[in-house]
Amino acid sequence: MHKFELDEKRRALVALEEQMQRTMDARLNLDKELAAEQKTAAQALELGMTYHGYSKRFIARREKMEQDLEHLKIEVEKAELVVQIAYQELKKYEVTAERQAAREKLEATRKEQAEADDTNITAFERKKKS
Repeated sequence: MHKFELDEKRRALVALEEQMQRTMDARLNLDKELAAEQKTAAQALELGMTYHGYSKRFIARREKMEQDLEHLKIEVEKAELVVQIAYQELKKYEVTAERQAAREKLEATRKEQAEADDTNITAFERKKKS
């Protein structure tokens, strides 16, 4: 159960990291688009007149991407913390389970030894009576 929860939290973290990478790639593509648009605007006077409107839209898109990236960074940090906590919980569970198994094994060994001792005592008493 704890391992499943940890795996789920890790998958969520990976999904956030992938989303963040896609956003960073989109930002890079946007920068390339800006460079191409600037080059085109510089070459053609008619396009240069529309560049102002493009640049305003570009700035808005870029700011939105930056906000999205900041939000994703925060979400990734939260998800990493959740994964760490889930991992610690899993380790606590595993340690507790190991200790319980060791106690049960020790108890079983003691019980077997007590039964062996009883058997040996009974055999000794029978032998003594004979």
